[in-house]
Amino acid sequence: MKHTPRRWLLNRHRPAEPALDSLRQAVLAAARSETEPVSWAALLPALFRPHRRVWTALLAAWLCLAGLHLAVRTSDLAAPRKAHQPRATLAAHAPAHGDAGAHGFLDHQAQLHALLR
Repeated sequence: MKHTPRRWLLNRHRPAEPALDSLRQAVLAAARSETEPVSWAALLPALFRPHRRVWTALLAAWLCLAGLHLAVRTSDLAAPRKAHQPRATLAAHAPAHGDAGAHGFLDHQAQLHALLR
């Protein structure tokens, strides 16, 4: 029977198997003893420290968005508020001859508002 290279190598290194098994068991035991629960105080810096540039960019983006939101919101609050005109009021402003220009748009907009209410 002809031996394959795999069998030849396994037979050659068979005397080293017990030493390798004991070394493997020692390494696994040391790895198991080192795994203890990680506290939040150690976890948070480990999450943020390696990716500091990414977190800084995200913070800058959120601050820009918040600033834009506040700028738009304050300009909306400064503008005088008008009560929504009912559909009948908008229809009264439409021309009698049926011109579908800007008044036709207002009529369609009033219909959409009435549907959304």
